[in-house]
Amino acid sequence: MTPRILSNSITGVLSKIPSNKLLLPALQREFVWKTRDICELFDSLMQDYPINTMMFWNTNNLPNQPIAFYQFLPANHISGTPNPIFNHKAAIPNESYEIVIDGQQRLTSLWIGLYGSYKTPSGKQAAELYLRLDKPRTNSELKYDFQFLTPTKLASNQKNGEIWFKVKDILSGSNMINTLNKLGLQDNEYAQTSIQLLWALVNNNAVINYYEINSNNIDDVLEIFVRTNSGGYVLKKGDLLMSALTVSWANNGYTISARDYVGDIIDLVEKKNYEVDKDWVFKMFLMLFGNTLSVQPSDFMATATTPNIPQSIYMNSQLIMDSVEKAFDLVADFHLLEKGLTTKLAVIPLVYYIYKHKLSHTAIQSTNAMSGVYIDMRKYLYRAILKNLYEAGTDEILKNIRDIINTSSSNNHFPYNEIESTYTKLIITNADVDNFLATRKQNAFPVLNIIYALGASSGLCMTPVAGQAYDVDHMHPKATFTPATLSTISFNTPNDANVANDGITYDTVANLELLDNDTNRSKNKKPLKDWLNNATPADQIKYPQDHFFKKLSIDIADFGTFVDARKQLLKQALCLV
Repeated sequence: MTPRILSNSITGVLSKIPSNKLLLPALQREFVWKTRDICELFDSLMQDYPINTMMFWNTNNLPNQPIAFYQFLPANHISGTPNPIFNHKAAIPNESYEIVIDGQQRLTSLWIGLYGSYKTPSGKQAAELYLRLDKPRTNSELKYDFQFLTPTKLASNQKNGEIWFKVKDILSGSNMINTLNKLGLQDNEYAQTSIQLLWALVNNNAVINYYEINSNNIDDVLEIFVRTNSGGYVLKKGDLLMSALTVSWANNGYTISARDYVGDIIDLVEKKNYEVDKDWVFKMFLMLFGNTLSVQPSDFMATATTPNIPQSIYMNSQLIMDSVEKAFDLVADFHLLEKGLTTKLAVIPLVYYIYKHKLSHTAIQSTNAMSGVYIDMRKYLYRAILKNLYEAGTDEILKNIRDIINTSSSNNHFPYNEIESTYTKLIITNADVDNFLATRKQNAFPVLNIIYALGASSGLCMTPVAGQAYDVDHMHPKATFTPATLSTISFNTPNDANVANDGITYDTVANLELLDNDTNRSKNKKPLKDWLNNATPADQIKYPQDHFFKKLSIDIADFGTFVDARKQLLKQALCLV
């Protein structure tokens, strides 16, 4: 399927809108351009600037397509008004329709400017697009003075001697010379050039360039949606799948809106202080009900297969929701923070296990009969993050873990050991621990999060709380480790001096802490010893305990000794993983 490049005039393209022969896929975002954007588009076209190639999908099988479609907005646009839904099931069979993959914002802008008006919800009058003809813009990158004017504003401008031409009148077919005569601009060279250029631009010149895709294969076409950047908005596969699932549920007469249901899952996770998107939700659906984990829109279309994925989701919608909630409750109980949970894919096997064994209302804790499940789930999740289990081949990994859960798990056994046997990279060696502690600040948040989470479970440090904002902070501040400052310090041992001067250690986990935002702002760049000496007596006791340096010297002259001793305390926590 190789797209071909075609060209057409503005009126040649826009003339298809009233008959609904030019449509929008329901996965497109709403029209968001403002009047200024529309005016700039018209100016760019008048100055012969490129406005980027659009992309249309040509299909003669619209009634059988499994995604929803919108009509273009009414030409007399009220800002915030949604696009009307097009009943594509009632479309003419074997008739050709064009679907705008890329170009909605530009085409809608041309449609409003040439055929309609623009009104804000609070506006008393609709504004139409005008071009000032008596003089060009000055002191602006824009040459042509396009503006949306209400009747009141137009009258005010005319009283000031300004001459404005209503852009939609260029479609009337009337003689432009007569128009200039009526406006008293027959001798104005700028007006003559501008109106002739506008007429040719709208009615004659093939200024709309677009790729045309001729196909009825929905998966191939939708894959192009994913790869297309529409006005700075990258369409994700989740948007496509949402459209397919929405149509499938609607066609089956289901009482729940698929769009609302997926949104409810995302909102539920957000209330737990984590973030997932539609892509995650649909990957989770496939983990629960799909044969493979490779996401295809056709998986979420209504088919004759029984049971199919859309039906399965609908019939089990509450159990799915409860399983997702339980999984993220556990993530929070594991003391993982949003920034520390570097891949949400790692949570999907927890959802699957909870769903499969109907454990959404079962207490899974480290202190009850489910302690084995709790500990093995936590170990799996920590190690999947620390060892980047999902950095490649995620679909295959999820499918293999699903197979392991299906064959090796029970309602009181989460099969971590079996997963580790398949993915030996989850094994943590002494060398791995050293590498974790050598992680530099830029990448240290997940490592520190897990170290603090593990330490908290044994009372070695403070407990990270989901929803609380934390920063990664240098304990001995970065500003200390400049050549000028280091040269003023009398270190107690050669090792203290060497470690402080190596230019690396100060920026690794051994000298980093997980600090709540308020405390971090308070501490700022102050030397650790000075800041702690000025803290309250309670904080002078609590702070070292919270951050793995109880009873350690925090004099900068002992930096090497401090780092070596703190590493051992951090290793005690990591040994619990």
